[in-house]
Amino acid sequence: MKIKNWDHPVFQVVGEGALSSTVIGEGRFIPLLIIDPLGHQEIKELISVHRNLPPGDAIFRWSSSIWNRKKIYLTIEFMKPMKTSFAIVFDTQNENALIEGIIQSRGFILQVGKTGDKPSSTQKEDKVLLEVPDLGFDFKWNTILTDVIKSKYKKMGLSKKEINIATKEHIKSMREVWAIRR
Repeated sequence: MKIKNWDHPVFQVVGEGALSSTVIGEGRFIPLLIIDPLGHQEIKELISVHRNLPPGDAIFRWSSSIWNRKKIYLTIEFMKPMKTSFAIVFDTQNENALIEGIIQSRGFILQVGKTGDKPSSTQKEDKVLLEVPDLGFDFKWNTILTDVIKSKYKKMGLSKKEINIATKEHIKSMREVWAIRR
């Protein structure tokens, strides 16, 4: 089996938040991700172009390494209005709520910026709403998320029974937040 190498840039999330509006996402919270394109001006141009054009075409793909489930990648290949591709890497330990938000809301808002930027201080920057369809990743994600949360509670010294209860409650609470509507 041949393992495909990345042939596009991979960016980390440098800022995050969530937006809620009655005009997008049926009033649900939508994750807002800020990435630093580090010399890849085409990403900033792509977001800027979307401001004045109808929605474009994009292909999304969730992936993870079979050796390291601590990282999840969301690869995005834009076909229109510009042809470009890149991936966003998520740390499952620290950014699991973002991944969950993208899956629950079936989308996210993308913005470029620099480390430390917050949505509240960059409101005037160009953004693009990206709809991420159901890609069949939900089942795998549920397994990864459950393992990550259980590991967190295990490190806190909870018993196996307490870990199972706390994990279910944690995930339930997270999903309730992403399901809030205006």
